[in-house]
Amino acid sequence: SVRGEWIETITETIQDKRYVDGYWHIRVYVEGRARNHSTDKPQMQYAFINNLHDRENRKVYYDGDDIFLRFSAPVSGALCVYLVDEEQNAYCLLPYRSSTVGYQPVKANTNYIFFYKKENPQADEYTLNTPYGTEQNALYVIFSPNTFIKAADQQAGKNWRDEQLPRQLSYDDLMKWLARNQTRDENMVVRREVISIKK
Repeated sequence: SVRGEWIETITETIQDKRYVDGYWHIRVYVEGRARNHSTDKPQMQYAFINNLHDRENRKVYYDGDDIFLRFSAPVSGALCVYLVDEEQNAYCLLPYRSSTVGYQPVKANTNYIFFYKKENPQADEYTLNTPYGTEQNALYVIFSPNTFIKAADQQAGKNWRDEQLPRQLSYDDLMKWLARNQTRDENMVVRREVISIKK
């Protein structure tokens, strides 16, 4: 716990790992870089949903559910969204694959629904799937009033259902890119949401 903003993990060592009463108890030693909170960071409102009428973040999805992002900010800026799966693959969900600028521009005080073709014909739409009973994924929402360019990634292959995956990079490369950008841009806001996908 830090009274500030965690920028980068430098060392992470598992000191103790036990399975007790159906839960893993893990003690970890962590060293990293942090900085004081900036009081004037831009606020943003967002929610990952699977129904366009939802207003709150959904934490549990089922195999075959669609996912959308409801987003607004009080200032114009740049937005990127990544999904990290259990195999530590980071997929770029936003900007869309057809983007040539490397970020999703957003206008101040505008309500967006991303991953929805009726809102934007260029949109990539996403359906969540899992080959497991339950899978946990992390979603990263990255926003700044300053322009930044998404992490270098590459075209991904297809999933176990023979569906095209979004562009991807490794989780480690995403975290290095994020640390560099947060160090340069004190106005960058990063939020992480963990979701479960169930069969």
